[in-house]
Amino acid sequence: IQSRHARNKNSEANRIASPALPWPPKQMADGVDRTVAWHDDRWSIGLDGMTGALRQRARRALDRLRGELLDQRTAEGHWVGELSASALSTATALSAMSAVLIHSSDPPVSRQVLIDCITSGIEWLKRQQNDDGGFGDTDRSHSNIATSYLVLAASTLSQKAIGRSLPPHQSELLLEYIRRVGQFDALRERYGTDKTFVVPILTNLAIAGLADWNQVPA
Repeated sequence: IQSRHARNKNSEANRIASPALPWPPKQMADGVDRTVAWHDDRWSIGLDGMTGALRQRARRALDRLRGELLDQRTAEGHWVGELSASALSTATALSAMSAVLIHSSDPPVSRQVLIDCITSGIEWLKRQQNDDGGFGDTDRSHSNIATSYLVLAASTLSQKAIGRSLPPHQSELLLEYIRRVGQFDALRERYGTDKTFVVPILTNLAIAGLADWNQVPA
């Protein structure tokens, strides 16, 4: 049997470990009592106490949102999405297309199409460099070591493929950023034991001749 002191101590421990809601749980602003329970390290709030009027409001909101979502479908019955403009994805695509031009004698599309795409991509990357010399995932993102390395690889490969790359002053700013934040050590620190991103990035760098293949984790 727990003493009152032990129970109070446990309650205090739960309060500290569960920042999702204040302790003790309070009524919501609309005054509806919810069933509150501590489960799987978080507070869960049931809606069993929801009033009829509140249920109707929730249903109307759900129906409206569902209708708006369905209205966004195409005539074929599916949705079309668009990702943010991305230095990360652009650099990755440039590396792939440049590698095809460098290593393939019979590319799947015309060489001129690849050259035009690489040229456009390099011109776009020139406008995306942040003030600190690095590159971020999107055109609104802070610089990070991963995307900066991918841009460096893309610039290197496109120079080999078509003789186009970041201008020397931009390349030097990029290299300065990479050195300043810690180079490969910073890349490994960013992802820890997760190889999902480290391996592709280091592979890209190895293809560009910027890393030894022995540095790519197995």
